[in-house]
Amino acid sequence: LMLPGCTWIYYGDELGMSGNFANNENAGSPHADRWYRQPFKWGNDASTNYTTGFSFSGDKTYSIEWDSYNKTLKGVSAQKTDANSILNVYASLTALKSTDEVLLKGDYQSLSVSSIDVMAYKRSYNGKTYYIYHNFSSKTASISGASGNVVYSLNGATKTSLPGYSSIIIG
Repeated sequence: LMLPGCTWIYYGDELGMSGNFANNENAGSPHADRWYRQPFKWGNDASTNYTTGFSFSGDKTYSIEWDSYNKTLKGVSAQKTDANSILNVYASLTALKSTDEVLLKGDYQSLSVSSIDVMAYKRSYNGKTYYIYHNFSSKTASISGASGNVVYSLNGATKTSLPGYSSIIIG
């Protein structure tokens, strides 16, 4: 979300929904991609059998249900009340990007780090630079070389340590 350009959030990404529902029966259908578009999870009741109820060609109705992962995923109503939910992380990062010139207009430059699991880059604009680190593994990683104030921290990230699945913006 902090990379240059427009941020695209595809239906369900903001909740962490998967799109891996496999149904080989309809693989050759012009509507096969509809099997990946599972019903958006507004509520949190996994026992409720929500379906899309799409009807194609007038002769067959496809009831597309949540896959096993999406059935257990918290819906909007539950994620709104959890400060660390994917929904709230997306909301805070998109709000930050939409109001910060460095993140809106800044140049991108990749940074070299010792861990293959860490993506590091800097964004610069108008004499201001942010150092951004994302840890994509469950292992804690060390970072160095970034000075400044913490602009954003996720999952306990600090200027020297990135716990598993954490991010930090330093500027």
